Amino acid sequence: MRGNCVEDDITGLNRPCVYNGDPVPLKDQNAINFLKEVCPTMKTGDDFSVCCDASQISVFQDSLDALATLFKRCPSCYHNLANVFCHLTCSPHQNEFLEVTDFITDGENKTVTEMSYYITETFAEGLFNSCNNVQLSFTSQKAMGISCGTHLTDCTPHLWLDFMGGHDPSPYQINFQYALNNSVPVNETIFYPMNETIVPCSQAIGPGGAACSCVDCPCEDNPPPDFPRHDAKLFGLPVMVSVMIIIYVFLAIMIIGSFIYAKCQHKTEEDELLINDEVRYVDTSFCARWGSRSDAWLKNIFTRWGTFCASQPFVVLLIALAFFVFAASGLVFFTVRTNPVELWSAPNSRAREEKDYFDNHFGPFYRTEQLIIRRNFGKPVVGTNLTFSPVFEREFYIR
Repeated sequence: MRGNCVEDDITGLNRPCVYNGDPVPLKDQNAINFLKEVCPTMKTGDDFSVCCDASQISVFQDSLDALATLFKRCPSCYHNLANVFCHLTCSPHQNEFLEVTDFITDGENKTVTEMSYYITETFAEGLFNSCNNVQLSFTSQKAMGISCGTHLTDCTPHLWLDFMGGHDPSPYQINFQYALNNSVPVNETIFYPMNETIVPCSQAIGPGGAACSCVDCPCEDNPPPDFPRHDAKLFGLPVMVSVMIIIYVFLAIMIIGSFIYAKCQHKTEEDELLINDEVRYVDTSFCARWGSRSDAWLKNIFTRWGTFCASQPFVVLLIALAFFVFAASGLVFFTVRTNPVELWSAPNSRAREEKDYFDNHFGPFYRTEQLIIRRNFGKPVVGTNLTFSPVFEREFYIR
């Protein structure tokens, strides 16, 4: 296959032309750089002879970008998946694993409508395992659920590749043929299934690269080393537990005993002075005299305060109520702000001024959300010049 022949009515993508000639050297440097980056393992020779042209590579690049949004966060998965379509589009050895089974004739050109793609079971399983756990960057779901059709939870290597090879999303039907051997005889023709080296998701693609994260690739947890265990026991308990209990009980007895002994043997000068209402200052220190005088003053003040409160309860309650009303009067000016813009930016700040300018000239800004709608049944919607997916059917939206 080589070149673009006719645009597919369903997908809007170009279908390749049937080509049985030799690979043609690629001259476009941008196309060469793209293939070197995405398909580094494809053997093209010194003159970069391939079975595709620059325009076909441009279309291939746009199609590959759609897969990149789903799987590129895992480099090894994206590398393995790109290999499948690199060899399908540009490999100079297409005749070894591709077979055009149906085409339509448009003048001198023959447009591919159906083909068989021979790959090994080993490659298909390795490809699936490297991409099976990749998650979408905008949700917590697996990317495999979107790219496997209706099989959201029970996807297999065959179901996955068969869905991607179906007519929509592919512009032509790709029938993947899975082989157990390295050669497959078909109608006196021997095909050699594509069996490129699979890079596991736990490994980097090349030197300096990075492997997939543990979110997109199950990591092998190294078990912690076994620490030596001591099964010796004391009083029926492990030795360490018994020793800690003995130390705790001993310290508790020492602290409590010392406290009780100090209370029983010593009576401070302050205690002696507080026992009698009449304070005696004979042979007492300055601190003791100051402490006793402070205690007597506090005792006198609070005695008078208690007597007043007990004799004038209404006056005390009115004074307390008046003080409460005065202290709570500021609630009149209290306002509750729930707008985060008003909470986190001052009215005269530069951020607020720029936001007000944007809202006044372009309208308020809202966070964008992405909604993916998929329909598992229905017929394509045919417009004036275009054909759309069944998801655009009017009755489907009304329901």
